[in-house]
Order: sequence, then structure tokens, then C-alpha cells
Amino acid sequence: MEDFRRAARRRLPRIFFDYIDGGASAETTLSANLADFDNFQLLPQVLRDVSFRQLQSDFLGGRHALPIMLGPVGSLGLFRAGGEAASFRAAKAAVIPACMSSFAPASLPCLRRCGPNWTPRWRCWG
Repeated sequence: MEDFRRAARRRLPRIFFDYIDGGASAETTLSANLADFDNFQLLPQVLRDVSFRQLQSDFLGGRHALPIMLGPVGSLGLFRAGGEAASFRAAKAAVIPACMSSFAPASLPCLRRCGPNWTPRWRCWG
């Protein structure tokens, strides 16, 4: 992830990078999340049969291809023209749910056309 951060820092104006890279208020949740991720270890398992892999997960009232969801990024369209629509198309292609930010410049009907077709449609605020 650090490689992505360095690339973003080089390409984006500082105000945009700081907005995307930072957290709210004192960034306590951001710090706690980063500390939690440090507890994960990838344990390589070689010479295993990987002909069948199953990553589907059930959450938010539906079955999704991966155990992840595209979270809201407020004002994503300010960083790239059509950014919200592009991210919702990517979520649809990955068969994962996406959450629209309350700060999104794109309209809800536009994102519904671009995005994943899953129910129920939950409201997330970010």
C-alpha cells in the first residue's frame, strides 16, 4: 500500500492527497485501523491444491464475490472527472457492493446505473 501512497503523493496536489490520505478529527480511528492491519500476517502455503478457490461472502443481505465493499470516498469526482461512476463500475465488475458518499458530486441515479445491482440498497454516509 505504501507504493500507492507514494505514487498518489507525487501525482496529486497536496490538498487532495491530504484529504484522501488522512482521517477525521484526531485520526484516532485511522490509527486504530492501521494498528489492526499490522496484526495480520500472510502465511504462504506452498504445494497446495488451488484449483478451487471460494472467496464469496454473505453480508449486507446479499452474496458478494469478495468479502470486501467499496466504501464511500467523499468528493471523489474532484480528484478525477467521473471518479464516482468509475469506482461504481469497478465495483460492479468485481461483483462487490459500493457505498455512495453524501459528498459525491455524481447523482444517485447515475451511480445506480453504473454500480452494482444488489439489494437491499443501504445508505452509508462518508
